Amino acid sequence: MWYLVMLIPLTTLGIGLFLLSDAVRFSRTAQPAEGEVISVERQHGENGVTYRPSIRYRTAAGEIRTAPTHISSSGYDYPIGARVRILYDPDAPGSVRIDSPVSLYLLPAAFLGSGLITLIVLGSLRHRFPTGKPAEAERDPEAPSEI
Repeated sequence: MWYLVMLIPLTTLGIGLFLLSDAVRFSRTAQPAEGEVISVERQHGENGVTYRPSIRYRTAAGEIRTAPTHISSSGYDYPIGARVRILYDPDAPGSVRIDSPVSLYLLPAAFLGSGLITLIVLGSLRHRFPTGKPAEAERDPEAPSEI
């Protein structure tokens, strides 16, 4: 049973590692550019409103491109015409991310942190209750037993 329960934090850690490796790979190969916000798509969800700006930018080769950011965020409520630093993938110039540590690493950090905390909590519970049941209170061997 414990093995199945431990799959939850291990899966969360796996997703976090995948997202982190993707962010590191992207930041190593991406080209920086300054872009201009030309539109902002509002998305209404259960957790409120998020924004996904479309950015017009010039590639290192001099081409003008327009692309939306790879994710939406409540912090991406930029006014039209705002200048933003971006990173884009030169092999896929439509792949654009805002050039900030929060944009690149917050989601991986959230998955890794929650997975690690859950793993520690479950591990300590497993150590405390190895059979999965609370330990019986210690009894005095001289006390009469209940029948």
